[in-house]
Amino acid sequence: MIIVMMVFVAVSMVFSSSAEHFVVDNNTIALWRFNEGAGDSVFDISGNNNHGRFNKAPTWSTASGVKGGGVMFDGALFAKVENPRKVFDLNGSFSLEARVMIPTGYIVHYFRILGRHRYGDNTGFVWGKGGALFEAYDSISQITATSNKVTLSNDIWYELGVHYDSASTKIKYSVNGVIVDSITKNFNKIYYTPMALLIGAELHPDSVGGANFFQGIIDEIKVSVKRTAKPPVFVSNPDTVSLESHLYTYLVNAKDPDSTSVTFSLVSNITGMSLKKDTLIFTPSSGQIGIHNVSIKATTSKGGISFQNFRLHVLPRTAQITFSNIIPVKDSVRITEGDTTVFSISAKSRNFGASITYQWYVNDLLVASDTFFKMVAGYKDAGVAEIKVTTYDGVEFVDKKWTVLIANKKILPVIISPASDMSVNGDSVFRWICLDPDLDSVTTRYDVEFMRNSQPTVPIYTLYALQEKQFVLNRVIQRNVLPENAVLAWRVRAYDTNGDTVPFCSPSAFYYTGYGTNIENNSERELDMFTAIPNPFNPVTVIKLSSSVQFGSAQLLITNMTGRIIKKIKRNEKSNKFEFSWDGTDDAFNRCAGGIYMCTIKTDAFSRNIKILLAK
Repeated sequence: MIIVMMVFVAVSMVFSSSAEHFVVDNNTIALWRFNEGAGDSVFDISGNNNHGRFNKAPTWSTASGVKGGGVMFDGALFAKVENPRKVFDLNGSFSLEARVMIPTGYIVHYFRILGRHRYGDNTGFVWGKGGALFEAYDSISQITATSNKVTLSNDIWYELGVHYDSASTKIKYSVNGVIVDSITKNFNKIYYTPMALLIGAELHPDSVGGANFFQGIIDEIKVSVKRTAKPPVFVSNPDTVSLESHLYTYLVNAKDPDSTSVTFSLVSNITGMSLKKDTLIFTPSSGQIGIHNVSIKATTSKGGISFQNFRLHVLPRTAQITFSNIIPVKDSVRITEGDTTVFSISAKSRNFGASITYQWYVNDLLVASDTFFKMVAGYKDAGVAEIKVTTYDGVEFVDKKWTVLIANKKILPVIISPASDMSVNGDSVFRWICLDPDLDSVTTRYDVEFMRNSQPTVPIYTLYALQEKQFVLNRVIQRNVLPENAVLAWRVRAYDTNGDTVPFCSPSAFYYTGYGTNIENNSERELDMFTAIPNPFNPVTVIKLSSSVQFGSAQLLITNMTGRIIKKIKRNEKSNKFEFSWDGTDDAFNRCAGGIYMCTIKTDAFSRNIKILLAK
């Protein structure tokens, strides 16, 4: 329980001055102005609702010098605040102030202006003829600070104050804003209990006849507590590891419990380190490798201060992550299209306990996130590629690179027919395939070489720039170009207009019987007519066949000059005369381009061909 006696002596840790009179500020706990002018209530205008009621009808005073209003305390009058809020919860620095005047006819003696009282347990502000007294109870014993340096006189307005500075543990008394005495006393642990507060009286309900009333005019009374600013709380944590020659930044953040703004300053003096508003910036040099003590000060608008201290470890640029088990070992690698190559690496950090991440790139394109990367070189990848793995341990990034030369793997043409060592003649079809994906399918052309099998490097004849992958021999060469009844060989190469080339395949041997066909010698005599009318034609021609011999069936094949079959027409009835009509379309009824076409008739006895011209 706290009982406050105001026995007035002047002190000025004054929160208000006589020029301003007593005003409400952020430190005000209670302020009674006594300006009501009527009734028996006195109101606290601080906003803390410490309102009181007089024990009898007061005499409201407007005497000379009263500012707004006052009350004449006649030696029996007092006001009682039943449930005071915060008043005399005075732990820390505080100030009690009163504006009073003792008219002539009233005795100037020790009087209690403001306080609480229970026998042996007082807290109060007392002033009198011989000086001032502040007393308080710390739950164990009574503490009293008495000053005898001021004497009050009648008919004079006084602004009396008692002020306590918790930092210096000094109680100071003031008169009219001037410090008149200072006494060292520790009031930092004033005991507080919610007893009723009395204005203008000291009552002793625990003892017989105990009473002490104020006699005079009270104009105003003010109670203030100097609120100590709360320190800000840091809510950010710095990274405590940085890297030589790498930019280190730390975004500092702290909150003020009093909800005011916070500013930051750098206390430690490290060369090159700066704090720009809330961002710590530092790029350590090689000479700063090691541990540095960093201190950042946070200050609130109310003056609250706190510090964040940490140790920043600067690591060498090349010493943080090391590599082992590097595959391939050499930095330059040569592979071929279609090959599969595995790249792998093991990384170790000196930042013990740190996990390391891996990111693999092919020509700066992210392809994997593991300790290894399996590269499959496609048939379009010929050239130079860069393989890079980036490792990171939470502090630094370290790269390992390989230069990969991917050679073009040529897929040679493959001969389909005629099969090796097969007998052929002028009617035979030569076919091949070419699967090299580097070649452009639209612009690819083929060269075909013929040579004696005994001289595979000496061409007899060459066909250039063929578009199709097949041809009928007697449609692309003249009679007597190739030696008949001889073992020959042929081979193919490919190229396109983009510059991609595929070399000649290995030669394939065949026996060339001659430019003629496979029919019997008497077939010429058996065939009376084989013609196309009209020829040239557009749009329709009729191919006619007649013979002295009856055939079981006949088939007409129309092919272009590369040997590709355009149209098939078949007759299965027995006859020695056949007619076929062709309208210049293929089997899909698409109109064929103008040009020379080969018309071949095949029966069960012979085959024969003629050339026809589709006019444009």
